[in-house]
Amino acid sequence: MPGSVLIVRRALLETKYEIVEKLIEITKRGVKFINENRKLVAKIIVEELSNAYPLDVEPTLVEEASRMLSPSLMLESMKNLNYTSELDLDTINQYVEFLYKLGYIEKQNRCCASLPEELTFRAYPKI
Repeated sequence: MPGSVLIVRRALLETKYEIVEKLIEITKRGVKFINENRKLVAKIIVEELSNAYPLDVEPTLVEEASRMLSPSLMLESMKNLNYTSELDLDTINQYVEFLYKLGYIEKQNRCCASLPEELTFRAYPKI
């Protein structure tokens, strides 16, 4: 999904892969639900965003932004996104580089470079 990632500690991946597989399956089901129920998901997103009050954000600003949201606007926005669980490691590595340059992460490792192939995204076939 755009802007969404599933991250687990290496120890969990290497010692309790069955838990990681369950997390991956849940993520895949969520992506499938989004793709099959766009109108409902747009409505849910608008409802949730309308009830969200982020820290350090003036409540009146949130309320004003919420009034501008509508399921039809959200649905139109969702058309620009590709909801998938398929991985593109080049894109992930570009994002890691971007986060490093911004100073959000301290190390600039290539994604999955040090994991054994049999542990690296083996449960991520295309949906």
